[in-house]
Amino acid sequence: MAGRRRKVAKWTGFSVLGLVAVVAGVLLWFTQTTSGRDRVLRTIVNAANGAFEGRGSLLIGGISSLDPRALELRDVQLVDTLGEPILSVGRVRGRVSIGDAISGIVRISALELDSVRLDLRADLTGPFNLQWLLLGDPNAPPPPPREPRIGDDVRIDDLVLREGVIVVTLPWEPHPLFVGAERDSVTAVRDSLHTLIRIPGGLLEQRTITINTLVAQDVHAITPDDAPGRLVLDSARLTVSDPPIDVYDVAGDVVWYNDSLTFDAGRVLLPDSRMAAAGVVDWGQEGAVRYDVRIDAPDVALADINWTWPVLPLSGRASAKVRLRTLDNPDHLEVVLTELDANAMESHIVGEVSLVAEVKDFLLRDVGLSFEPMSTALAARLTEDLLPPELEGRITGRFVAREGGSLTALRIDTLSMAFDDANVSGARSRVRAGGVVALGVNPTARDLRVTDLFIDLRTVRTVVP
Repeated sequence: MAGRRRKVAKWTGFSVLGLVAVVAGVLLWFTQTTSGRDRVLRTIVNAANGAFEGRGSLLIGGISSLDPRALELRDVQLVDTLGEPILSVGRVRGRVSIGDAISGIVRISALELDSVRLDLRADLTGPFNLQWLLLGDPNAPPPPPREPRIGDDVRIDDLVLREGVIVVTLPWEPHPLFVGAERDSVTAVRDSLHTLIRIPGGLLEQRTITINTLVAQDVHAITPDDAPGRLVLDSARLTVSDPPIDVYDVAGDVVWYNDSLTFDAGRVLLPDSRMAAAGVVDWGQEGAVRYDVRIDAPDVALADINWTWPVLPLSGRASAKVRLRTLDNPDHLEVVLTELDANAMESHIVGEVSLVAEVKDFLLRDVGLSFEPMSTALAARLTEDLLPPELEGRITGRFVAREGGSLTALRIDTLSMAFDDANVSGARSRVRAGGVVALGVNPTARDLRVTDLFIDLRTVRTVVP
């Protein structure tokens, strides 16, 4: 396993770093001439292509300098067997520390990458295109262990990337629980909200990450002895297409392994929000990607997170601690909100709530929300206009559902609310109850316990004349 990982690390780093590990100070005198640089270029390309064993090719448009103090390559590409680019770098510039090579370390004191594009694609069967190019058949036995050599340990002191694009294309299909017309409906909804590509035999889903600028330091790009890679991210300005997120800045520590990644970002800035996030992403198991992420969001504009739930108001602010994680079934996602404090549409809501999204169901748990107050305008928006439009006013009280459950069988411990009618001066209704309810267009209730109820008929007459 160690031999296979060193092979992955070597060629992955070789690609991403623009193939700078080829530099050697002893060639400095040779590369001062055009013919000398051309000969070195051919040597680099032939060596790399031999390692790819016919699965792809390295192309270098030109070498401006192989001086370790001012290395510069142009138009570097990794292409597949059809000649389609997987990785393209318009310009690679760097400085290499020759002294560290004596101890077997490739240390790049500064590296700049401009106009980078990475197209990661997995078709309906088989591995990612880049994985295939670098490794070949993932089911083949790993190569035998070998002695460490130069290139097994690559470090970058300072890294700058400008104008980068990462395009990720993966197979997609509805969950097997959806069949027939239901399956077609799920596909149509997915197609309306995301970028689906139809190919013979199935569907692919595509996402794009656009990087304006990325600055990092202390990058351990290739590590010996199966140690994890790591970097310190100083800043990054990027845009994600799906979900639509515009990140103005992010900074923190990143550590990656063969099958997972951990991060601790102490600064995440959206257009009008600030937060911190830390967690782990695991792709080493069968099925969906697993993750567990904790977010501390002291100041968030609801407009920045409207994509999470489109009925959220486009104005207003909130603070909360959030945990997002996949459950034992990785197709199920849990979102836990604690210390929630939200202000929007003349409403103030505080408390905690857990939401679980399953393949064909949606559950609420550990609900403890206080409305101080909540306007009927906000209530109508959150319930997608289930409230009668004639009902206007303020709702105050508390909603507690610790066991909770599905929206079709939600067990409520306590619903204690008062409604002050804005259309009828002095009209106030109240209710205190518990039981099991089914929410929706035709709500129902069972095992209902009502301990207090008063309805002002003047409010009823505004809704039912």
